[in-house]
Amino acid sequence: MRFASLWTGALLGSLLFYGCGAAGPEEIPDPAGGAAGAGGSAFVDAEIAFEGPSAVDVAPGEMRELVVVTSPPAEYEMYFALLDAPSDASLDASYRVAGPDGRATVKLHAPGTLASFKVRATIKNGPSAEVLVSVNKQGVGTIEVQPVYDGQRPIDAWVASVMAGTTCDALASVLPGEPEGSLVAVSSGAESPLIQSVPVGPTLAVAVRAGHYAWGCNDTTGIAAGTTTKVKVHVVDVPPALDRTSLDLALTYMPQPPYDALLDGARSVFLGSFVMPGEAESTVLLDAMGALTPDPAGFALLRDSLGWDALADAHFAQLPVPLTDRLSGWIDLGLAIGAPELTGRIEAIDGVPGKALLEVQSIGGLDAAYAGVPASHLVTWTSQPGDQVVLSGTVYWIPSRLAGAACRAGALNELATPATMAEMLGAAAGCDELAVALGGWNDCDTVCLAELCASALDSRWQTALDASAWAGTVGTLEIKASGKVTVDDVAVPISLSGMWIGTVSDGTITAPVEGFVQGVLPEPDVPEDPPAGDPPQ
Repeated sequence: MRFASLWTGALLGSLLFYGCGAAGPEEIPDPAGGAAGAGGSAFVDAEIAFEGPSAVDVAPGEMRELVVVTSPPAEYEMYFALLDAPSDASLDASYRVAGPDGRATVKLHAPGTLASFKVRATIKNGPSAEVLVSVNKQGVGTIEVQPVYDGQRPIDAWVASVMAGTTCDALASVLPGEPEGSLVAVSSGAESPLIQSVPVGPTLAVAVRAGHYAWGCNDTTGIAAGTTTKVKVHVVDVPPALDRTSLDLALTYMPQPPYDALLDGARSVFLGSFVMPGEAESTVLLDAMGALTPDPAGFALLRDSLGWDALADAHFAQLPVPLTDRLSGWIDLGLAIGAPELTGRIEAIDGVPGKALLEVQSIGGLDAAYAGVPASHLVTWTSQPGDQVVLSGTVYWIPSRLAGAACRAGALNELATPATMAEMLGAAAGCDELAVALGGWNDCDTVCLAELCASALDSRWQTALDASAWAGTVGTLEIKASGKVTVDDVAVPISLSGMWIGTVSDGTITAPVEGFVQGVLPEPDVPEDPPAGDPPQ
């Protein structure tokens, strides 16, 4: 009954103050928010809300219009009431009929003392809505937040906030988010947010942000009640969060002289180790086969007594292409089909600012691991104003392994069938035919001998791959890249575009390189489809 008494007192005060717009007895709402005398009418299925913020600040004695909107719009009958309001607060009407647009307006006369209360609006036989009213001694005003932004990041929307009784410095740990209890307004990127019902008097921290990648804050106190005050806030970009970088990179380049001479040097080291200059391919193969047998001395006796050297010489003389020439052709093919680029991924190192790991996946279109490139390299990764970034570092590679990787790629492309290097080398050298020519012996028939031939060639292959490493020769690729990143909502890089220059060296020959650098977010890992059938028990 206390609620009904308060409402009745507020209604009587409204009638005495204005002397008009009162509702008839049958229209007085009951304490539950319905309408007395409804006579069991059907409930109105509609939505109702006060226009504007959910809380309204007014000055003592201020007259304020409150607007109610409904959906779907219709000429609803509405009732208005004050809840827990001082006796000198009043409304100019307790009953209104909404316009065709579903809107209705009522005037609130604020009490003369500080207070906090609610205004309720109810559709007859329908839902209700409430708005909180706070009476502030000095009154309230409106702030038009004017972002001043000189950056280049796209601005789709501005989110502005005002917090009373504090400063930007005090809110530093919360920004660029909105402090709890702050007044908030949103606008498009081309407009200025308007924050209403801002209290007059206390220090105000006015902040504005675009996403969480550009923001600013300004302290102000100079606003007047009942007016709109323009507050400029300088907005700056949040630096790119390079410490959270994960981008797939591609550094393309145009080879420049003496790049070809450098590759020829790698080829010479590789082939010169596979078959030493001046040695016959047949002799090198038989030596390697003997070294792999359990009894090298017994193999040497058979080799001498059965004339295997002459037979092997005759076999290699009949090959369509000498074996080393075949390998050289594969190297040419592997280099030709490979794209002139370095690909990999740059990953930030947690807790190590200014540095990152460059994980190389391919070099010159060749598998990086096979080309002797370490799995990752420490690089410098820093940012500059305007979302410019700088990447610099050194990638290491082994010349003989690069030639071997090209040879392997060329062989796989030519044969167009999956095979091990031993199988491809055995086919190129005609190991099956050589085994038949040699005839085998008691402990190893022709099948066994053909397998021994392929294994011996694979052994020479491994020796050739490691030739540069055994000689202490390491190739380098110096990278100096710069470009611009785009960032997501929290300033994490999501793409990179720029240029790079550098040098590539095999330890003797150095060639300049330059080209473009592109970075994109890695593709998300997609789990494999589960196996068909019932799960294991």
